[in-house]
Parts: sequence; C-alpha cells; structure tokens
Amino acid sequence: MSSPGSWSAISAHCLRDSTRRSTPEVGRVGSPLPRFDPAYVILAMVASVEAIFLPAFFLITQNRMTAQANKRADQDLQVSLLAEHEITRLVTLVTAMAQQMEIHGA
Repeated sequence: MSSPGSWSAISAHCLRDSTRRSTPEVGRVGSPLPRFDPAYVILAMVASVEAIFLPAFFLITQNRMTAQANKRADQDLQVSLLAEHEITRLVTLVTAMAQQMEIHGA
C-alpha cells in the first residue's frame, strides 16, 4: 500500500470515488426517497473529490519539506563536524607553539 501523500493514493481514491458516485442510491426506480436534482449529485461528487485531493496535496508538500529539512540538517551536521575538526587542529597547533616558545599558561 502506498503512503497517503502519493500520486498513486490520489489515483486510487479518484477511481474508487468515481465508481461509487456514478450510480446514486437516492432517486432510483423503486426507491422511497424523492429523486435529487442531478446538479446536487454532481456538486457532492466534486466536493468529495476536492476533499480527497486537498489532504493528499498537503501530505505531498509536507513530505517534500521534510526531505529538504533532512538534507539541511545533514549538511549542518557535516559543517559542524568539519568546524570541530579544524578547531581541534588549531588548539593542537597553538599548544605546540606555546610549548616551543616555553609559555606555561597554555
């Protein structure tokens, strides 16, 4: 099963919803309920399809934003590790210089 925020999930929902809405239950021959105006049936179908698309698009966008945030966090970690390595080398270099110059406070 695909994740809710994917194009295959959107396609599956649209296919399922279009087959379910193609034959409305109300207003069929022999039904005790009065026949609805077809415009309302179409309006209900459009509203339900919109209700399917909007959350799926939000989830797709959220997945992309999460991927970008993960890339930024990884790059930030790499920069921090590089900075830590360079600072460690500088401390070693300054300590060696202090020992060579016979400075005892460093």
